[in-house]
Amino acid sequence: MSSEVCPAQRVSFSIRATIDDEGAEMSGINGDKSRFHRERKQKIARRKRNRELLKTLAERRKSAASSGSKPSAVSA
Repeated sequence: MSSEVCPAQRVSFSIRATIDDEGAEMSGINGDKSRFHRERKQKIARRKRNRELLKTLAERRKSAASSGSKPSAVSA
């Protein structure tokens, strides 16, 4: 048997250590994961706020159109 490593085992991740404000070390991979998750939650929250805003505006437009006077026909 040879001591060669299969190609799947050769894959290595470069883990770069980053230091945050407290001085604790965090791997670059975990930092990327946390950033991705934080941005994902922000996107979901922004979409939810936008949907609620559009829904509110549509309801206001409907109520304003129904409560206003009907436009009168203009004779020429």
